[in-house]
Order: sequence, then structure tokens, then C-alpha cells
Amino acid sequence: MRNRRLRIVVVVLVIVFGILIGLPILYISAFFGNVAMGDLTGSNEANEEDEALRQKYLEAAESAFPGVKSYNAEELKYKLHWGLVYAVDLYSAELERSGELPYNNIRRLAERLAPKFEYKDSTITIVTETKKIVEKEEVDETGETVIVQEEVVETETVVDEVLLLVTADTFRGTYFYSYEWETVEYEWDNTKVTITQEVVSGIDFKQSYERLDDVIKRYLDMDRVSEDDRTLILETAFSAGTGNEHFGFLIGMPGYSNYLNIGGIDFSNLPPEWIQAFQDAGKRYNVDWMILVAVAFVESSFNPNAVGPPNRTGELAQGLMQFLPSTWAIYGIDGDGDGKADPFNPIDAIYSAAYYLSVLGINEDPRQALYRYSGGSYAYADRVLSLSQTMTVGGGSGQLAWPVPGHSRITSPFGPRVHPITGQRSFHNGVDIGAPRHVPVVAAESGRVVTVVSHCREGNQSCGGGYGNYVVIEHGSGLRTLYAHLWSTSVRVGDDVLRGQIIGTVGSTGRSTGPHLHFEVRINGSPVDPMPYLQFVY
Repeated sequence: MRNRRLRIVVVVLVIVFGILIGLPILYISAFFGNVAMGDLTGSNEANEEDEALRQKYLEAAESAFPGVKSYNAEELKYKLHWGLVYAVDLYSAELERSGELPYNNIRRLAERLAPKFEYKDSTITIVTETKKIVEKEEVDETGETVIVQEEVVETETVVDEVLLLVTADTFRGTYFYSYEWETVEYEWDNTKVTITQEVVSGIDFKQSYERLDDVIKRYLDMDRVSEDDRTLILETAFSAGTGNEHFGFLIGMPGYSNYLNIGGIDFSNLPPEWIQAFQDAGKRYNVDWMILVAVAFVESSFNPNAVGPPNRTGELAQGLMQFLPSTWAIYGIDGDGDGKADPFNPIDAIYSAAYYLSVLGINEDPRQALYRYSGGSYAYADRVLSLSQTMTVGGGSGQLAWPVPGHSRITSPFGPRVHPITGQRSFHNGVDIGAPRHVPVVAAESGRVVTVVSHCREGNQSCGGGYGNYVVIEHGSGLRTLYAHLWSTSVRVGDDVLRGQIIGTVGSTGRSTGPHLHFEVRINGSPVDPMPYLQFVY
């Protein structure tokens, strides 16, 4: 009887403890689930009011962004996530028992959280060498005048002054950029273009949540901010509207805040051989190549020389895909065929990651495979999967690569305008991007070339229907992109091209007043404003 009474007391205590501990966790779990599904107002369902509220926070975050000044648009990696503005404002309102959101001046709040940038001056030198056959008169041995042909090389040098990002001061710490000079040559037909510029050689990161903590103190009226306080804010920020309801951090699991990237993925400036390797490795091992790209971004921010902090056994993760030496010893592959498997060789790393993920069962259970790849984090897995689904046009985000890398000046936007040649009011079906002649033009997305006009010469305004030399690429789902007024083209109808692949060079053929690229986006045949679709919005 005594033992039975003791067991009853124990059961009652367990039930009471479960109620005291379990109910708050269930409540918080439900809260995170609702926020993840887009319920920002607490109505237990996502509706038009929630979308209107989300738009307000999104506009506040966008308005606080300092803008893009660097030629390679590195700043876009650090755009403020609207969810962070929402999370701080939400908990501030909760403390004041206010049911109305936004509660604070969210534009001012966003300004306090927004990144700050520092720059340095640099140059991009573009040397274009064009071989031409010229005819000239000469007097031969008999004294007669004859016409002879001679090959000459015409050289044009353009030096553009640009800005490079040096530091990015964000709410989670500061990123320090280092650069090295690089010269790349492109050749096609009778033209050779040599581009010399500084490229990113490394990004160092010094973590500091001082700026975020100061904002939390100010808006939540706190004397100090604990790690738990900060984590709750960050987890709410990432969960908002993503569809990923993660609350494992409440019981000690790694949270989304460990992997929260505050910008999108820009891989339009990656070397073409990397993009090719992502696609080929994905095809060989039956892995979605966008997942491989997302892994590279989350693991190393596309830095092939990255070295991670020591894990619990003291090993340092290495290279683009952050392999541990012990894992590399088993799964490392010689991807480029140079006879050596090197984790710091980006091609080897890409193929090895594809192979490793295939062994982990990426096709049967992608989330579980990525969980194992990361060493045990579902937050990591969800982050990679989320990014991989929003990088391509077909995936839903509609983000296209900037078609003239290094040149961002819009000389004529989409919409009504006074035509610079006719002087008449007309509708401009695309955007004009100013750039010197012979600057490479790249495909904004992978696809198949469906139209090429390449016979036009500058001065013939009617050639190509006014477009001059131009290329049209079909991307699927009714989406096409058009690239006009080209000096030269380097693709043919039927070619399958990759995102970032050179398809021609900037010119002034057709109805044009000077060298530029006329770029169009067409949906089911109808022209739309390209700017919302472009990766780089200046």
C-alpha cells in the first residue's frame, strides 16, 4: 500500500511538471508554427491582413538598405531580412501589451539594424583586340600598283573606375574583404578581350552581436541581453513567413539563427567552370545541382580557400564545400582529372560533395541527407533546401543574373519615354544598360538559344528590326530574355547555354545612339519590367 501511494505521488508530480513545462513549449511551438505559415497578427491563419503587414516590414527593411555601390554588388549578400524588423517590433509590442502592429517606427528600427559599408577605389581594364583584313596598294617588282591584303590588329583599351566593398558591418558582426588582381581572356572569332580587375580572394568574419543587442535593449527595455533572448529574436525573424516551423532550439538543438543569411544568393559572377561543375556533378550523381550551389554558399560563401573552426574532435573543415579531412579521405574525388583530389580545389570539392550526398541518400530523403552532411542540424538542412528552391526562375523567385557584369548604369528604364532618335513618345520594352563596346554580355539564366541575328553593322538603324545584332534565349515556363544592339554574338540557334555564359559583346548596332545593352524579359510573349526579375537591382 505504501509503495502504491508513492507511485501515485510520483505520477501526479510528473503530470504537474509536464503541465508546467509542456504547455509553454506547446504554446511557443504553436506560435512559431503560425508565424512560419505567415500568420503575423496572431489570428491563427494567414490572410490578406498578414500579407499587408509583411509588406510594411519588407518596405522598411528595403528602405534602410544603403544601396549598391560596388561593381560586383557584394552588398546584396547583407540585405536586412524583414523578419528581424518584425521580430523586434513584435516582442516590443507584446511587452507593452499592444495588439497593434507595427508598434514602433519600423523604418527607424530598420535603419538601426541595417548593414553599413566601406569601400575602396579600383579599376577594371578591358583590352579588346580585333583582327581585321585590310587592303592597301603596293608597287610590285614590275612597277605596277597592286592591291594586297594584310591582317592588322586593332586595339581598344577601356579603363573603368569602380568601387570595391572592404567591410560590411552587420547586426551579427563584420565581414572583411581581401582582393587580388586577376586577368581573364576571352576569345571568339577574330576578337580577343582581356579583362584585368581585382577579385575577392577572401572574406574574414568577426562575430559581434553588439549592434543587435543594443537594439534589443532599446526596444525591449532591457539592461542586458542574454543568448537566449537573442536566439528567440533571431529564430522568430527567420521563421516569419518561410514555412519552416523550427523550435528545436528550445531544447538545445542548433537553431536557424546559426544559418540565417540576410541576403539572397548571387552566383552570376562565379567562374563558368564552377557552374558547369555544379551541373555536371549533379547529373553524374543524380543530385539537384541547385542544392550543391546552396551548400557551397551556406558552407563557405563560395570561398574555395575557407577553413572552418575546429569541430569537437579538433578537425578543421576545408574548402568550398567544407569537408573534414576524415570525411575527405573517404569521399574525396579528383573532379577535374588532374590526378589529385584536393578539398581546396573547387571542382574536386563540388564533385565530392555530390558523391557524398548521393551516398547519404539525398534523393530518398533530402532533409535527412543534409542533416547528416552538416553533422547534425535540421536548421542547416532546411536553410539549404529553402535557398535551393529560390535561386532559379523556375524555382519561384524569378531572380535573373545581371547580364553585363561590372556595369550597372541604367540609361533608359522600362516604360513610356521619349525615343532618343525619333523624338516621339513610345513604350520602351526593356532596360538599357550602359557599357563600353566589346564588354561581355552573359546569359541571365540557363536555357536554349532560339534567335540569333549577327549580320548587322553599326550605322544601319533598320537592321534586325531596330534591335541590331541580338540573341533570344528560351528558359521554359513561358520566359524568354532578349539581348540587343550587340557588337558580336558567340552563340547559335539551338545552343544550350548556362547562366553566366558569354553570349556576345556590347555594341551599338541597330537603332542605337551609343554602346549599351538593351535587355528584355518576356512572359508568354509579352514584355515585362526586367528589374524585379534581376538578381542585381540598382
